[in-house]
Amino acid sequence: MSSAIVTAASETFDVVVVGAGPAGGQCARRLAQAGRTVLLVDQLKTWTDHDFSSGGTPLETLDRFQLPDRVIGSRWSQLRVVTTREDHTWKSARSLGCVLDFAALRQFLAEETTTHGGSVRLGWQYRDRQQLTDGRWQIRFRDRLTSSDRWVTSRAVVDATGSARKVIYTAAEPRPDYLRGVGIEYLIEVPETVYQRFADALHFYLGHHWLPKGYSWIFPMQSGRLKVGACWFHGDHRFLKPDQPLRHYIDLLLTEQVQCPDYRLVDVHGAAIDYSGDRCDRHVQASILGIGDAVSAINFLGGEGIRHGLESADRAAQVLDAWLQGTVPDLSSYEQQIRRRFDRLWTLSLRLGMKKYLQDSDAKIDRIVRWCCALSTDDLMAILFDYRFQRLGRRLGRFFWLSVMTRLRLRWQRWRRPSHVA
Repeated sequence: MSSAIVTAASETFDVVVVGAGPAGGQCARRLAQAGRTVLLVDQLKTWTDHDFSSGGTPLETLDRFQLPDRVIGSRWSQLRVVTTREDHTWKSARSLGCVLDFAALRQFLAEETTTHGGSVRLGWQYRDRQQLTDGRWQIRFRDRLTSSDRWVTSRAVVDATGSARKVIYTAAEPRPDYLRGVGIEYLIEVPETVYQRFADALHFYLGHHWLPKGYSWIFPMQSGRLKVGACWFHGDHRFLKPDQPLRHYIDLLLTEQVQCPDYRLVDVHGAAIDYSGDRCDRHVQASILGIGDAVSAINFLGGEGIRHGLESADRAAQVLDAWLQGTVPDLSSYEQQIRRRFDRLWTLSLRLGMKKYLQDSDAKIDRIVRWCCALSTDDLMAILFDYRFQRLGRRLGRFFWLSVMTRLRLRWQRWRRPSHVA
């Protein structure tokens, strides 16, 4: 290729964001709001393509990232956890969170980008990049609508391509060993009477009956629509090896939980997550930054990623803006911020998740959920979404000692009870 010819024919931007998921869209939005010339690119042709994400998140996400009601699929005030032998629901008198509409969220962030002067291109597939002698990047895309190559030039690039990590690594570069999770999700339409059984709650299914090596879920979306999904993790289980495909466990939910044979299948999506368990992700490469799933911005225990992707995007945009202004010499502070904010929490989440999904017996999973019945709804929210695992130990410790004292008191009463002789 000829750098001079391509550069002369290409558009020029401060930053090109490759991937218009929640992280990429949020990063482009923030950069455009800061007055930067930014291009947001995605290989999908419409926002409804590959609409894979259940998007359960606490309500504070809406205020923190200034998200409107139009991106909400539903609100919820209950959490239900079903295992092989246990079934418990935690309730609140107020709304606790929402299920985000993934397609609506991506479209909103893209519209915000253009409103503030940025550009958005759909149907452009990333092919490769090359750094010029002046430090800028040439990036080549394949326009899927016209089957032609498109070139752009930018001072910095953001890799928001998820687990593919297409930009921050070249195809020939070695990568860290990743833990892989694979998920499938159905979007279905059901009668209103069926929908109401699942409205206002996130439903999680754990244990070997529902899904060995992972978990499954049923989340409400707009009225009459449910998301039914399952995700499991590659790796050997301590006790068993699943002998059924992943779709079998979604069908199990449909049969035993939804119980609506005449549901209408609206869409099916699948996705894989490659997660760096030892936190070896490459966050910065020259003037390329990785955000979202590209830097394993996921709560491994609960599978939640959108909120963390949005936060990583905000931090990346702040560092990029400072670098473009010339107030910082390089982009290294971005990785430092991410590690300082999340490394300890994500590592603990990983350990607990791996234990639950790949090591615990079915009986132990039942027992843990039974113990968790002692937790308040606020405690469970703090554990699942805010990583406040100390609440689990404090509450269960109290529950444990109360049960021990109750058993001792009963034994003492039996011992003191006079025997009756016939």
